[in-house]
Amino acid sequence: MSNGLQSPTRKPRDLRLDLLLNRIGAEPSLHSQTIQLDAKESFVAAATAIPKLRRLPALDIWSENDGLFAFLFGRADEHLLVAWREDPQIPDAIWAVRTDAQKLIQTDLFGNSTELPLIDGVALVTLSAPHYYDFVGSKSAPEQLGPLVRLPQTVSPDADGIASLELKLQNPLQRTVTVTATAQVKASANSPQTITRNIATGETGIFPLRFNVGQGALGEIVTVDAALSFKELAWAPSLQIPVVYNSIRTDTSTRIELNSLNQVLNKQDYDPHTLHLLWGSPADLSVRAKIHSSPASRLVKVTCQVTDNQHYAATAEEALLDGDALEIGWENQQGLRGHVAIAGDLGASPRNEFYLGTERMDSPLISAIQITREGKTTTWELTLDTRQMGLNESDFEQGIRFNFAVHDNDGEGPKSWMSPTPGLGGRSYFSSEHFYRLELGSAQD
Repeated sequence: MSNGLQSPTRKPRDLRLDLLLNRIGAEPSLHSQTIQLDAKESFVAAATAIPKLRRLPALDIWSENDGLFAFLFGRADEHLLVAWREDPQIPDAIWAVRTDAQKLIQTDLFGNSTELPLIDGVALVTLSAPHYYDFVGSKSAPEQLGPLVRLPQTVSPDADGIASLELKLQNPLQRTVTVTATAQVKASANSPQTITRNIATGETGIFPLRFNVGQGALGEIVTVDAALSFKELAWAPSLQIPVVYNSIRTDTSTRIELNSLNQVLNKQDYDPHTLHLLWGSPADLSVRAKIHSSPASRLVKVTCQVTDNQHYAATAEEALLDGDALEIGWENQQGLRGHVAIAGDLGASPRNEFYLGTERMDSPLISAIQITREGKTTTWELTLDTRQMGLNESDFEQGIRFNFAVHDNDGEGPKSWMSPTPGLGGRSYFSSEHFYRLELGSAQD
């Protein structure tokens, strides 16, 4: 197969960069990225991509997980890296790469090129907007040394609107470097934060950053622009760090929409190459959810409207989450985890499995529920009793971590699930690190 770019067939504003990767010892596989471009931009981007991707065979996959994608193409004296960040909620990445290339040329989608500096045979590659990196005159394939910068996968403000993080920079050179980090919230009137560190060979410098970003709507993003300068060296990379508001506020009915590919996880061996086969559009599977905390009555109300072309509830012999199902997880201030899986049985008494910690519970967590189906829309309406969730007064004051997932099966086997943030997919995959923070409010007896 040849490497190539396909023109959009459904939406004229979508450009699909289809990288056909002929991996040694594996079947050819397809990865695609959708980028919003107008018609003229699409033609220019295609004119840039086609000659680059057709001339070189695929060599290696550097990354295809956690929203970062990088694919290496090449032959004996020429190598090309295609790299980008896909998830808007994670920070840009900067990698250190060792190469014997005579020069390194970075080209954007529209053919604009910049030569990047090589220091002691090491270059810095940024995974942000899509770029091509041409290793001109390289005799051997470039070697990824690892991240130059390590950041949390997601950054969110606390209840007071303060976003805190540590930018950790590892020195990839065989010499001590002096690095200055300058960071500022985009379009902010506040002065930028500037920190300088001397970092020995192989050591890591830590740059603590703290920003007052105030309050924002759930899922809203503000961007921190960070620039790095190396004293007496030509390196001057920059990166964007999104700060994602993740609080579900008790005084409003928070609405959440799930309708994009990066909110889908595949159940088929977690192979990202099959995602496009299982989820084609929001008409196949999408979710509109509302979450509301009622502290006076100690209830959490959840409503999900699920667009699903086929409805299938698990049989008695199947796991509940292998059919159409709703999964909810939470963790309180003391680290007590709760998890409930609810089968897509229509009516007011669906099967469910409720755990607190590792213990299966028989207590009535769900105080009310109704699942209905009209056309291709399944509506879930349920109320959770916070007393059965294992919550206490400090949880009402400080909030809890909270997440949900909608599971899909069209009758041909478990397909995938959609979730607003990572961390669910069955009790064995439970991780609350990226859950939303549910503000329960002050409980009133």
